[in-house]
Amino acid sequence: MSITASHLRLPFRVTIVALAVAAAMVVASCGRSDTEATPAKRMEAPAQPQAAPSPPAAAEPPDISTRRSGSYLDFTLRGVNGRPVKLGAMRGKPVILDFWATWCEPCRREMPELNRIYHQYRSQGLEVIGISVDTIKGEGVSAVAPFIKEFGIKYPIVMADQDMVKRLGVWGIPTTLFIDPAGGLVARIDGTGAPGMLRTSADKLMKSAKAPRRMKPAPDIKEPETADI
Repeated sequence: MSITASHLRLPFRVTIVALAVAAAMVVASCGRSDTEATPAKRMEAPAQPQAAPSPPAAAEPPDISTRRSGSYLDFTLRGVNGRPVKLGAMRGKPVILDFWATWCEPCRREMPELNRIYHQYRSQGLEVIGISVDTIKGEGVSAVAPFIKEFGIKYPIVMADQDMVKRLGVWGIPTTLFIDPAGGLVARIDGTGAPGMLRTSADKLMKSAKAPRRMKPAPDIKEPETADI
């Protein structure tokens, strides 16, 4: 049997094909990314971003609903003339404490009504005390004296201090407290309130002053919508 040239070329063709296949496999393997080569990594959940730290909670006004009766008058403040005024000396009388400032426009609007209430009920023992916070935020006593004269305020005015506004939870003005003869809180108005609320609360206070004493818890303080002090 004679060997032809075609027989000699066959193994060479096979070798060429084999080498081509091997080269293609190498190229395909090298072309894969690391991610494709490790499917387990693709299964991993992405790292969760850390939450930003929460801002500090706003300070809440103290709850005075459990404060003992009479604590609303446990203060001695300075009058515009500098003399001390002991609010505790008014125990046994109905008292309206009105927190205000010369720079507070809503305070100015309610002062004529407070004047009328004081004029009406003064003979029945009512005390209205205006407590100016101008010493905490404002121009101080020097701004208060001419203001009293300009607006014709008839009831006494004293100057607030930080301890009082903090203990009574007064965070804005006007704030008005209605206190019965035993020192308990009958009503509280944060802001100017609804039309007629000053009069209604004053009437309620005077009725409670005449009625037999009933122990009632003071209402919880709500976030006031008032001018900050």
